Amino acid sequence: MIASLHGKLESLGSDGATINVAGIGFQVYMPTSTLSTLGKIGEEVKLINLPFNFSTFT
Repeated sequence: MIASLHGKLESLGSDGATINVAGIGFQVYMPTSTLSTLGKIGEEVKLINLPFNFSTFT
């Protein structure tokens, strides 16, 4: 599991967002209820308690 991500919000999609952490963009899939609370592109965001499935990591 990834415990948290803290960085700039790069993009928002219908099912997730891209968070830039120290130059690395993490695509994070989440419910629309969470997406609606993230804020605007370019703002700092922090996501906590992120379940991560290593079998889908490529």
